[in-house]
Amino acid sequence: MNTYRSFFALTLGFCLPLIASAQIYKWVDENGKTHFSDQPAPDSAKAKMEQIEAAPDNVYSSNEALPADDKLRREQRRLVAEQERKEQMHRERRAELQAERDLLLQQHQKELEEAEALKKKRLAAVRGKNRRRSGE
Repeated sequence: MNTYRSFFALTLGFCLPLIASAQIYKWVDENGKTHFSDQPAPDSAKAKMEQIEAAPDNVYSSNEALPADDKLRREQRRLVAEQERKEQMHRERRAELQAERDLLLQQHQKELEEAEALKKKRLAAVRGKNRRRSGE
């Protein structure tokens, strides 16, 4: 993924100076439609033609591209935030499960210790009975 981004950035970096130095022409045709081109107006266009200087600061003059870029960035930020939220929920759930496991392990350990103590107590009682019987 980063390879594609790097390639895109590099390509864009090489192309921007070409775009910025391009001559841009504006003319209005017979129907009143405004045209922008890197070529002069055709002879059939009876319109006033003007040459527009393309400075690097007005290369991105399209008003339609910016909202789409902003929308894309907002969507990307939303997706990143959602992914982070899911990862945080996953970490919290894993911590909850680990706490439950630890509690169960402690309970099991306590039960084993109680069982071992009861076993020793019963074993001692049986040995005591056996001693009394053998002493009789």
